[in-house]
Amino acid sequence: MVTSSGTATVPAWSFTAKGLSRPIVVVAVSKDVLKPRVEPVPPPGLAELEPGLLQGASLNRIDDRTLTFTLNHGACEADLRAHVIEFEDLVVIGGSHGPVPAGTGCPDVLLRKAAVVTLAAPLGDRAVISAATGVRLTLDRPPK
Repeated sequence: MVTSSGTATVPAWSFTAKGLSRPIVVVAVSKDVLKPRVEPVPPPGLAELEPGLLQGASLNRIDDRTLTFTLNHGACEADLRAHVIEFEDLVVIGGSHGPVPAGTGCPDVLLRKAAVVTLAAPLGDRAVISAATGVRLTLDRPPK
């Protein structure tokens, strides 16, 4: 199981149900032990995200000059593109999408897609910042 502090091995119950292709797996830990993931709070006064821009929600992998991160997007937002801006002391990541067809009924669903950008120079000790929230992103889980 992935936690805010990395990957953890936990006891689990697995149930099979007729008609389902996979078992239902439930963490076998008291809910008193589990704590919700703490989401970073954006700095005050940050402008709303412009239409067509997407949030770089989480940093998944750092490999020298390659960053893999998750873009949050809506169900009708297609033609997704990852973006990066590099500075001497930080890197800003985010994304954008193409036009949403007019008159299309879109479900209000948040989807997540992996995105990859290549930096001009190795990341080193530069901070990775979400273009949408202004918050510093850290790896979701430690590298293997």
